[in-house]
Amino acid sequence: MWSQIPVPAMVLSLLAVSVFLALAMAIMAGTGRLMRMPQADQAVLFFCGSTKSLASSGISQRDRYPRPSFRPAPRW
Repeated sequence: MWSQIPVPAMVLSLLAVSVFLALAMAIMAGTGRLMRMPQADQAVLFFCGSTKSLASSGISQRDRYPRPSFRPAPRW
C-alpha cells in the first residue's frame, strides 16, 4: 500500500497533520491560560484537545487513501 502513495503526497500530508496538531495544541494551551484555569485543568484541556485533533486527522487520511480491495485468486 505504501508504494502506491507518492512521496511528495505523503510528505505534504505529514506536514499538514503536524501543522493542525500544533495549531490545536496552541489553541488548547491559550484557552486554558485565558480562562485562568488551574494547572491540572490546563493539562487535561491541552492533552484531550490535541489528541482529538490528531485522531480526527487520522480519519481523514484513511478516507483519502483507501485500502485496496482484496480479491482472492481465482481457482482453476
